[in-house]
Parts: sequence; C-alpha cells; structure tokens
Amino acid sequence: MKKKVVSLIMSVALAFSSMHVMNIAAENVKAESNLTEATVTNLNGYEFIDITSNGTTLVALTKNTARALGRLFYSTDNGVTWQPCQNQPLNSAATISSNKNSQQQLVYWKANNIFVAHGAASTYTSEDGIVWVENKNLHWTTNTMIDVSGDQLVFGGQDSANATADLTAKQFANNKYTIPNSSGFFAMVAVAKPAAEDGNISMFVCNQYKSYDLSFQTTSPKYTWTMQNNNQGSITTNAPYDATYSQEAGQYLIVDGSEKLYAIKDSKNISKITVADGEKVVGVGTNEDYILEVGQMSDDAELSYIKVDGNIVEKSDDGEYHVKVISAKDSVNIEAMANDILSKVGINENGTDNKVIKQESLTGDITVFNIIVTAEDGTEKTYKLNIEKLSNNTDLLEVYVNGALISVEDGKYIAKIGNNSSGEIHVITSNEKALVSIDGNEDKVRENTEIVNVLDEEKDVQIVVTAEDGTTKVHHVILQRYSSDNSLLSISANGIDDDKIVQTSETNYQMIVPNDLNEIDLTAVTSKDVAKVKIGDNEYEINKTTRKLTIPDDTNIVKITVQAENGNEKEYSLEIIKKYLLTIDKIVVNDNEAENTDGEYIAWIDPNCTQADVIINASSNKANIKVGNIVSGVGSVTFNVNTPDEETVLKINISSPVEEDQVEHTLRIIKKSNNTELEYVKVDGQIGTNDEDVYTVKVPIKDTNYELDVKTVSAYAKVKIENNEYSIGEDKLNIDLSSVQSKQVIVTVMAQDGTEKQYTVNIEKVSNDNTLNKVTVNGEEVVAVNGRYTAFVKASLTSVPLYVETTHEGAKVQLDDDDEVIHTVTKNISMTSQEAVVNIKVTAEDGSIKMYSVDIIKESSDTGIQSITVDGKSAILTDEDTYYVTATPGVTEVTIKAIATNQYAYVQIDTSEKSIKENTFVRTLPNGNKVVSIPIIITAQNNVDTKTYTLEIEQISNNTNISKLTVNNSDVTSTYDEVNKKYTMIIDNSVDVSNIYVETENEQATVKIDTGDLNKHTATAEVTTISDENIFTITVIAEDGTVENRDLVIKKLSQDATIIKLYVNNKEIEPNDDGTYTAEVLESIKSSDVRVKTTNENTTIAINNETATSKGDATVSVDTTTAKVITVPIKITAEDTTIVKDYVLTINMVSDIKDLEYVKVNSTGLTEYDEKSYTYKAFIPNNSTSATIDIKALSEYATLRIDSLESKSTISYTAETENDITNVNVDVVAEDGSVRTYTIVLQKISNDSTLDSLYKDKTEIDEQDDGTYIINVAENVTEVNLKAISSNEYATVAMGTEEAELKQTERTVNLSSGKTTTLNITVTAQDGSKTIYPVTINKLSSNNEIEYVKVNSDNITNTYNKETKTYTTFIPADSTESAIDVKTISEYATIENGDNSAIGLLSITSSAGVEETTVEINVIAENGASQTYYIKLIKISKDNTIKEIFVNDTLVEKDGDGNYIAEVEESNIEAIVKVVANNEYASIQIEKNAQEIKQSEKTVELSKEKYTNVLIKVTSQNGEIMQETLTIKKVSDDNTINTVLVDGIECKNYDETTKTYTAYIDAKNDEVTLSVMANSNYATVVVNKISNIGNVITDIDTTNEITKVEMMVKSETGKTENDKNTSKLPNTGAPISSVQVVLAAMIVMAIGAGMLRNEKSKVE
Repeated sequence: MKKKVVSLIMSVALAFSSMHVMNIAAENVKAESNLTEATVTNLNGYEFIDITSNGTTLVALTKNTARALGRLFYSTDNGVTWQPCQNQPLNSAATISSNKNSQQQLVYWKANNIFVAHGAASTYTSEDGIVWVENKNLHWTTNTMIDVSGDQLVFGGQDSANATADLTAKQFANNKYTIPNSSGFFAMVAVAKPAAEDGNISMFVCNQYKSYDLSFQTTSPKYTWTMQNNNQGSITTNAPYDATYSQEAGQYLIVDGSEKLYAIKDSKNISKITVADGEKVVGVGTNEDYILEVGQMSDDAELSYIKVDGNIVEKSDDGEYHVKVISAKDSVNIEAMANDILSKVGINENGTDNKVIKQESLTGDITVFNIIVTAEDGTEKTYKLNIEKLSNNTDLLEVYVNGALISVEDGKYIAKIGNNSSGEIHVITSNEKALVSIDGNEDKVRENTEIVNVLDEEKDVQIVVTAEDGTTKVHHVILQRYSSDNSLLSISANGIDDDKIVQTSETNYQMIVPNDLNEIDLTAVTSKDVAKVKIGDNEYEINKTTRKLTIPDDTNIVKITVQAENGNEKEYSLEIIKKYLLTIDKIVVNDNEAENTDGEYIAWIDPNCTQADVIINASSNKANIKVGNIVSGVGSVTFNVNTPDEETVLKINISSPVEEDQVEHTLRIIKKSNNTELEYVKVDGQIGTNDEDVYTVKVPIKDTNYELDVKTVSAYAKVKIENNEYSIGEDKLNIDLSSVQSKQVIVTVMAQDGTEKQYTVNIEKVSNDNTLNKVTVNGEEVVAVNGRYTAFVKASLTSVPLYVETTHEGAKVQLDDDDEVIHTVTKNISMTSQEAVVNIKVTAEDGSIKMYSVDIIKESSDTGIQSITVDGKSAILTDEDTYYVTATPGVTEVTIKAIATNQYAYVQIDTSEKSIKENTFVRTLPNGNKVVSIPIIITAQNNVDTKTYTLEIEQISNNTNISKLTVNNSDVTSTYDEVNKKYTMIIDNSVDVSNIYVETENEQATVKIDTGDLNKHTATAEVTTISDENIFTITVIAEDGTVENRDLVIKKLSQDATIIKLYVNNKEIEPNDDGTYTAEVLESIKSSDVRVKTTNENTTIAINNETATSKGDATVSVDTTTAKVITVPIKITAEDTTIVKDYVLTINMVSDIKDLEYVKVNSTGLTEYDEKSYTYKAFIPNNSTSATIDIKALSEYATLRIDSLESKSTISYTAETENDITNVNVDVVAEDGSVRTYTIVLQKISNDSTLDSLYKDKTEIDEQDDGTYIINVAENVTEVNLKAISSNEYATVAMGTEEAELKQTERTVNLSSGKTTTLNITVTAQDGSKTIYPVTINKLSSNNEIEYVKVNSDNITNTYNKETKTYTTFIPADSTESAIDVKTISEYATIENGDNSAIGLLSITSSAGVEETTVEINVIAENGASQTYYIKLIKISKDNTIKEIFVNDTLVEKDGDGNYIAEVEESNIEAIVKVVANNEYASIQIEKNAQEIKQSEKTVELSKEKYTNVLIKVTSQNGEIMQETLTIKKVSDDNTINTVLVDGIECKNYDETTKTYTAYIDAKNDEVTLSVMANSNYATVVVNKISNIGNVITDIDTTNEITKVEMMVKSETGKTENDKNTSKLPNTGAPISSVQVVLAAMIVMAIGAGMLRNEKSKVE
C-alpha cells in the first residue's frame, strides 16, 4: 500500500490532525489543519496554518477562523507540548489580502540561522523561535508569499518577484522583477528550487489561472531576472495556497482550495494527483531527501530491526528472534523499530511510536518477549524475541583416573596411580555444552580424555571447564604415585623433654634420659602419613608407632625402620644415654615453696625475719648439692641462713656423682615489702593532688559515671577502692556523681607484708564550659565562624561598644590585657583605623582556656573585580572596564564566573541575582553573533558604590569537516572512513595523473592538499598517480587553529594474481619449489576446507572449479573420500581481469587409524576390553610360564610394535609369565605417525581365598590371632550390618548360607536373643579353594549406674547429686573409718576403688580420720564405658562460730574489746541484720526468729534509745550453742550550724551562696568572743583548728579591718559536706559544713552631706 503523505518533520503533523504523515526532514516545513491531540497552551480557537523547524525547536503560525489574526507558538519536545512565543508580532496583522488562506508566511532561513515570519504590516525574525524582533529590511510588500533558496529569501507577490540576502538594509528596489505580460495577475503561491552550482535560482509563481517560471542571478548592483515559461488558462481547480519543491522528484507540488494536490514540472507540465475518496490534502512540505506520495493507509506491520543491548538481532529460520546472554544478566535493553514510520511498535503491549526502547527484566533461563507492530491501517503482527541465558555451569559430573571413578575431597580429586609414571584422566562436565580441557590441552565439548605423565611423586593436573557463557573454573586432579619418602618426622618419649633428643646425622639420633630410668614409651612418627614404621623387630604400623622399651644399660641402641609407600626401607639408629639430672625438684623457705621465675628461685619472708630455714631437693636423689660455703649434701640439704638484708642471694651447685657435669642455680630470699604508698590517683585521667593522704580530684561535669583509677608504688602491694576485692598493684571503680556535686571515696592499700593504710579521695565536679554565649558589636549580635567573630560597621564611626557573655555563669572572660571578670564584659573599641581586632580569653571553672577573636571592620567601597572566567578560561582586561575571552568552539552556552576583589562586595552577571563575593551564570550564545557583550555589575559592601564592567565573548569555529571531495570530478566524500580518517578512490590502471578538489564545511577554515599551499575554504591540486596505491594528506585548519589531517588513497585496479597463503583444514601449506602445493589429510576426515588468500584483496578465486563469492580470501570444501591422492585446481583472476594464474594443490590421504581388529592369547580371542585405558585382559593357568599373543591392526597401513619386535598390520609374540600378572604393551603406529599404546594383561588364575577386611556398620573389625572375628555390640541391639571384602578381586564371598558374591558381600544379620550370635564367612578363590572365617557377635551391657550406696549399713542413695556425681553422708565426729557397700544395676559391671575391684557388688572399709573424706568409686560397664562417682563422708561438726555479721549490708568487725558494734543513721527505725556461720551446717537464730542453716537475715526493730542490743545464737551441727550480742548504735549525720554568736550576739546575716556569716563590730574592738554551736550535740565543731563536740567558744583577733574565720562542722557519721536535701533544717541553721565568718569594722566618715559605709565583704 502507498501512504498518503502530508508534511511534517518528526511526525509532528500526526498530532495536528487526523491526517497521515511521512517523516520528512527540516528544510521546508508547511502547515496543516487543526491541532487536536498535542498539548497546547492558550490556543483559544486558533488553527495551525504553517510550521517550520531549526532542528531543535518547532515554530508554528496559527490564525483565527477569519484568518485575520495570527499567533506564534513554539515546541522544544518534538511537538508534544506547545507554548505561545514571548511576543506576538502578527497578532493584529497576519492577513495577506491577496490570499488570506496562504500557508507561505513562515520559514527557517538556515543561511542566517533565523526564523522569518511575514505579516501584512512588517516582517519579523527570531534566533530561537521564542523571542521575535521586527526587521523592516526584510519586508517588501503586504501581499507576498515567502520561501528560501540557499542564502536568498525569495518573495512572490502581486505581479512581481523579489529576493534578498541582506538583513541590515532593504535591497528590494535593486532586486525586484515585474513579470512581463502579467496584466491582472496576482501571485498566490511562490516557491523556489535550491540554488544551482552557477548560482542561478529558479522559482515558480502562480494563481488559479496563470503561472510563470522565473530565474535570477544574484549579481550586483541588481539581480538579473529571466522568465523561462508561462501558462495562461486553468492552472488549479481553486485558488492555490501552499507549495513546495521536491528535489528528488524534480517537481513543484501545489495545494489548492479543493484540497487536491498538483505536481508541476514547469508551467507547461502540470499534473493533478488523484487522492482517495474521503481523503484530502491540506498542506505540503518536503526537501531533497524525500518524495511525496499520496494514497491509502499502510498495512506495513513489518519490523525494521530489533536490537538487544545495542546489537542487531537477525530473524531465525523459525521466524522468531533468538538471543543468548550471560547467565549473570538480569535485564536487557531492547530496541525495536517498525519498518513503516507510521506504524507503531511495543514490547508485550501495543506501542505509541514507530520505535521503542525499554529495559526489560529476564525472568528465567529463557524469557520470551512479544514485539507487537501495529500498521497505520490497524494491521497487527507479533514477533517473538527469545532471550536465553547461557549456562554458567562449570561443574564436573564425573572424573575417572585409569578407569576408576574418583570422588572429590576438599575441592580436589585425588587418585593413586601406584608406581606408574602416567595416568589416563577422563572427565565429563555437568553441562552438556560446556568445554573442558585437561592439563592445558585442547578444549572438547562435554567429555575429554588425556594421558598425563607424572614424573614426580605427585602432579596437580588442572581441569579447566569453560561454561556456555564463558565462565571458567579450574578443577584439580591430583595424581599421586606411591611415595618414596621413608624419612622420620620425629622421635619422642614420655617424660623426656624435646631438647634431650637430637639428630646427630641423617640416620642417627641421640636421647639423654635420667640415670634412674629403666624403661620408656618410645614413639616414632614418619614424615609421610602413608609410610610405615617399626621399632626393633615389632610389626610395621602406618605413620606412627609406640613401644615400651627397657633400657638397662648406660648406653642403649634402638633400631627404627621406615618403609615408604613404594616399599623402599630405611633404617635409623637411636642411642639412649642415661645421665643424672642436674635440676632442682623444689626449694622450701620457712615452710613456703619458692617460685621458679625465669630460671631463678624466689622466696618471700617477713620483713622482720633475720634467719630463714631452707630445704633444697634435687631432681635426682644421687645428685650432689652444694650451697656456697654453707652446706653440701646428696639428693637433699636442710640449713638455716641469716637474712639481715632486704635480699639474700644464694648460689646452688648441682653436680653429677660420676661425671664432671654441673649446673649452677640461684635462690633469692627477699623480704616482703611494707610499702603502702600510692603512685597516683586518677579520675577519668585527671591526676589528683595529695594533702596528708587526702587526694582531691576536680573533674568536668558529665552525665555518665567517672572512672577512679589508683595505682600503688610497690608492685607487690594490693589495693582496693571501697568494698572492692583487693587487686595487685592497681584497682578501678566507676563512681556515680549524677545526683551529687562531689563524693568522698576510701582507698585501702595492703603492703606485701600485710600492713594496711587508708586514703581519702574527694572527687569534685567543676564546669569545663569555656564557650561564649553571645557577642554583640554596636548592638548587633555577631555569629562566630571557626572561633572568630567578624562585624562590619559604618566607615564614619570612631568607636563601637563590644559586649561579651560566657555560656557558663561561673566562667571568666578577659578582653586583650584587661582584667578577668566573671560571665560578662562591655568595652568601647576605638575605630581610628580600618580594622580593630580584640582577643578574648575564656577560662572555665576547671581552668581550661579557650581563645576567641573579634574582627571589627569598616564597610568597604571596593568595586574591583578579581577575575572573570568563561567555562574555566580566564578573561583578559582590555581596558579599564572591559574583559575579553573566546568561547570554546561549537558551544551554544557558556558558564561565566566573576569574583569581586572584596569578599563582601555583590556580584551580578547580566540578568542574574546578586551574590556576595562571586557569581556564576549560564548564558546562551545566539547564532550569528560573532561577539556577545555581557554586563557585570559590582556593588561595594557599603551598598553605595557600584561599577559596571563589560565581558565580550567571541565565538570562533573549530569545524575541520570536509563538505566535498572529488577526484577527477568523481565525488568521493561518502567513502570517508571515520576510524582511519581516510577517503578511497579506485582509478583505472592507465591513469597516471589525477585532479583533486576539496571544500571545507566552514567557510573560514583553510585547507591544503598534501604539500600544496593553504587556501581558504577550497583547494585544488593535480597529482601523479603512477603507483598502485597513492596516499595524499589533506590538512584542514579550523578558524580556532584546530588542525585535522585526512588521507586520500587513490588506488589503481590491481594486476596481481599471486597467492600469499594457502590453508588445508586451517593448516598453512608451503609452496613447493615448482609453485605447486602438497598437503596430507587423514583418512578419517571426509571433507577438507581449502582456503586461499591472495596478495591483492580484490582478486577472483576459483577452487576445484568452484568460483568463490568473496574476493581475495576464499574457502571451498573439497570431498576427500574419492581417492588416495586428490588434485585440486586453483585459478586466480587479477582485479583488472587482464591477468589469470593457475595453481595446483595435491592432497595425499594418510591413515590415522590405530584400532585393532583382534587380540588373541593362546589362540583365544580376548573380549574383556577397557576402552578408556586401551587394556585387554586374559586369564591363564596358574602354572603357565609363557603365553602366545596374536594381534591384527584394523588398518593395513598401521605398524605393530612389541618390545623390539615390529611388524606391518599383524604380529605374533610369546610373553614370559613367571609373575602372577604380566603386562604386555603393544604400540600401534598409524600411517600418519600417531601412536596408541594398548596393554594386554596376562593374569594367572588366583588361589587367594583370604579375607581382606570385615566391617560392622561401616567400622572395620580387627582379625584375631586365630583367624576369627569378635564383635561386641550393645545389649539392646537386634541386628548389625556386616560387609566382607576378599583380598583378591576375583574371589567370591559368602556370609552364612547366603549366596556368594564377587569380591565382597554385605548383609544385615539378625542377632539371637541370647548374649552371643555366631556365623561363618566363606571366601572362595578364583581356582575354587576356600577359607572359612568364624564370626562371634557378643551383646555387652553399657550400664554403669549404681543401684545403691550404703555407709555403715545406712542407705544414702537418695543423697545423690547428679551434677557432681556425689553421694553425701554424715558420720560421728570420732569416727576413724566407715564401711561402704556399692551395688550396680548391671550384674556385669565392674566396681573399682583403688586396688579394690568386684563385679556387681563391692564392699570396702574407708578410713575417715579427717573432717571430710571423699571416696572415689569407678564403675566400668561390660562394654568398657566407665563412670566415676564420689562418696563424701563428713564428720558431724562442733563449729558454732560466726564468720560475718552485716548491718544494712555493711560488714561489722569486732572492736578491740571483742564486741560487735554497728552504726546506723539516727533517723532509722529498723535495721537489716545478716549473720553468716563459719560452718555450712551450723544453724543461726537472730532474736526470736526461726533458726536458719549457714546464714540468716532478718529485719530488727530499733529502740528509740541510742543503742539497741540484738541477741544471736549459733548452734553447731552436734547441738552445741554459742550466744553473741550485736549492739546497734544510732549516729547523726547532721553537720549543720545551729547558732553563731559574736560577743554573745547572734549573727543572722548569712549568705547561703557564699556560705558566709557577716557580723559588723565596733571599729575599736581588737578581739571578740566567737561561739559556734552545731545543730547536733554529737557533731564536731572546728573553728581555726580548735575542735570540740557540740560547740566551740574561742577568742578571735580582729585588729584587721576585715577578719575571716574558717569554721567546719563534722557530723557524728564523719560527713564534712552536707547532703543537699536539707529543706527540713531550721532557718537559723546553716546548710553547709564549712563556712566563713566575716567580721567587718564599721567606719563612719563625713563626706559632704552624705554618709559612706564600707560594703560587706563577700567571700566564697
């Protein structure tokens, strides 16, 4: 079907009406019908009339129904949405009065990069299609239609035609042409052809009745016009209103009011185009690339292409599209385009455009997508796109080595190949399409086999599997020959240190043992775990053996033999030498054993000890001991040594009684330290200060706990914080200060000798806040940046006030060198210079300091510019206020950045907003403007001074493109190869001189040909082209200096017909001396590929009389089954066809067949054959000494070889068969030289009827010495699984009466109900001989539990503790022994106690001389499982002593008089008393409460008196009672002051904040009596170091004007700082513990009419 086409670029017209559009390019775009589908803003009843485009922006002219008013719209998204242009020049004057329906009022003038809109009153232009300006220079007359031809704007109107190329001045008077003989003619359409090469422009003007063909030359001062043709009569049915020219068709196309289409070659040749019924044409538009066609809707539902991830997908034979992708891919990009531009395409749905691009997910191994194409007429067609994920499976399915299946272990396949030097590996991949290679050899699909040589004991063979998607994985097959390693790894013996065993040579070892040792357990271990080892004449054991050896002599020689896996043996000699040990067993000093530290012995003694008792025991009781000159002896010495010093050092010499060997040891006797000093006290790293054992630590305030860390000076001292356990050297504790300001903590140090000392640690919280809350300058708050405040003030000010306030009210602040003040400060700052800097120091309560600065600066009037950059390129200053820069060639917009000299000045670029210091602005560069001027305005910081600068941006081109290139008048522009920057021209072989013409795309560029001169825009050259290939360089230099070189290659048609390469089956064949070729091909190859490649790539090649379609390189398949020798003719025809050469290829067929037709042993054909290992097997009589072998090859050309015997095709050989198995290797050498080795195994029929192994439930059972097997099982077992394996693979095995099986048998055996089951296993050898192996299966009990335990006939079974396996009973306190009976549940269990043993029931007598005796009982079940039990015999205790007493969780110690006295706060009305006995079975009774075992805790009501006595009774296990009295004393924690009297007068002037009393006294008084009374009668009052209980009265010297007196109140509980919760105290009481009294003398002076009184002193 043909399409009906109405104009438009990018199919936009489809949205304009119900018409059907062909996509045509942008040169001449015309209007059509109403816009009904696109989104248009403010259309308001207007209809689209005309449309054009610059390639990125669409511009359309609309008119109202009367066609009088016009509006312009633009679109930047291919016509989807439209907006009205910014100004509307045709709003009131759009009508062309001679033709109000005209659709020739809007064009894009490409030569000047502007849109042109023509109206009744004037003409308007726009660079971007959005903003329009009037250009009267382009307005000729009201009644005109416009078109574009090259650089000319063409007009037709009334009876005239006109044109202009000048935007700046009207040229219509010079260029006008009045059509001759045109009386009464009024032009209604005007259309021009593209300008001809000679510059001549042709145009056509007409109305309904007349038409004229005109042409003109653009000469100065006037254009030269000519009328070529005219026609008088009926031109169109109705008045025409739209026209265009199709260069491809060579026709003008006109639309008239009947909405029909006319094709016009010239005025004499006019054709009317028939339009289908019901269809109409409302406008036309085309360019040189398209031909307009009109017809019915298309039914084209074909696909143009499908791309997946950018790659074209071809349709398969099944009509569907198939793509394979890697398995890891989870989505693909699919692009599909319909064949017809008016068709629509979608993926799994109907589409909306003729092309679709989507990212689609892949849902499985194969994902199918439906590509749906809908034709213009609704015809729909679905295409299947199948995307298959290639497998990434790189697994191996099976691995065989020498025919045996190998399992994977720890990622590797390990196979033993015995003593063989090679192994055949056969592998099969899990995926049938995967490739696999073995040991670096070629890949094969799915299966591969290789014989791999193993020169060393082990070879790691790499198996590389390449999955379908290219993923690779390396598998490892380890081929292991029998190991030849017969080396020893180690020799050891129980109780002998490793350094006593040395290797003296490769096979000799020496071991030194104690002299009194007579036997050892010797262990030998091989280096290789598969080797065997034996000690002396004992049996070999694998890898490790241990034997008990007697060593009676001073020197003993032991032989150790190691047998490698391959059978090679190696003997080692161990010399065991007895020597005396010269070590110390132990040293005891003053009954304490000394510590062995780094080879020295250290003993600690009390500090006041002046003598020490020392016992030294040598390890050997025959060794000599000598301690200095003090003592000597054998085996052991005891002596007393003086210890006057802090440390006494003794040298101890141990020597051998028979040899000269001796060793010196050191004993250090050190007195215990009494050092109780602390090295440091830290809280959160803050080190405390010490004042008479009271440490004070000030710490910053925080929410979390504080860590208190104390460390002793002595490394041996112990230390604890509060109630912590003692720690050696250092202790730590988290302290909670969340609810208090300070806290007192007790630290106790215990010296090494037990001396104790207490320290007090006072922890006080202080603020570390040294921040500023506020800074104001001249009343304006200033914000800090990086600790620096900056304020700007008016330039006229000479001083400004500065106010500073700290965040914390207790912090101090200092300005410059002024005095420090607390919290706030105000100061006037002089501004005599441009800037003033004030330094601020803030000191926190904890003393930490932070510095700040305030910069006060006068506002600047600076309007200078520091720099201007355009796209990062610096502009240069050309005069005082102008900057210049060139733009990057080709850019349409630039980024401008301007930076002011002053960092507080404002910068504005063009229409941008102001910004401080710098600004960045993106500016579009208009087309056609060489230089663009942009204003940049700098406003000073003071907002008064401003300056405007101008930035000039010049646009220069970097275009180095070539628009036209000809050789000998033939255009070669389209041959350009962008990758290699090369043009190609083929010329006849006879042409030796050629003419080159080149033209640049940009008219300002310069160009030269090869070594010629540079010319602007165009260049020509005459060059010689004598060579077969001639290369000329064309150099283009762009306006901006960019240089590009392109090559022009002029080739001559070649006469070369030589062969450069010839291949047969991808193997290169070298030519013979006579120019012929000879190749050898295996007979197994039925068809061979012959490939010929010629020196020249354009030759014609014929192989075996078959002419190839490809030039220069061709391949033809040749049948190679027809003869032994095949001749292949080859004909090469040169490119110019004048030269033809003939060649001959001879293919000789050679055999590669290595198969055997038969193998016979002793005339009997062999049928047992393993294809994988090429092995035949024959069984021969057991007494055979030889066997005859006859072999015939399948190929008559093959050679057979056995040892030194060689024969063609057949061979006969006699093999000697002295061994049980004889292997005969046969080499088959094919005609092509390839070799295959077959193995013929001659095996004597076996008489081996031995059993190799027997397994019970997969566990191997050891054979007894008498050849029987004994199996023990649990007594509840009813069946077992037995597997018997013969030693010989051809023997049969039968179990009981079951049928015999080859090599092995496996059966489930049902056990009898009794204790024992028996059966026989029969092994029958290959020759029929038999051996019977009896098997006995015993049921054994596993029960090792106890039925009962009796002690002295009392059953104590119910006391059993399952966790500890312990039975417990109490025996009389005077008992010395107890009778114990133990019985097991199982009658077969064995009961052991030391040397006592019995089955089922054991009775023993145990000694019980100590308070607690534990008897160990071991019960061994019938099957050997053992369990240890314990019987604890405890004597009834008389202990009724108290271990600890606690009151309110505080431990109460006995005082010096042996009394328990506890203190509680006087506000308490009850106390919690806890008593713990020393004996765990003693009972405790507190007051009249019930008795409790071990400990008791009760709440006791306290009396109203100061003391409460609590009676405690402790009853021992044997009933003896002890009574103790606990006294609870109420004590006060009140440390407040009740009254302060000065000379008997109560002082009520109290400042709670500063904790200060202030009293005013007579100035004459030099002494007063001060009385201070505590609120509690039990509190201690301290005044000026004078202390007393309850109150202090003392005289105070008041000679100074102000006298300060320190007072402290310490409560009965010892508190010196009052708890803050003191709201119940009387108002007269001071809520503090440490206060000051300030006594100020009153001074009265006359000062004028007023009185001055000194201020009260305030002291914190």
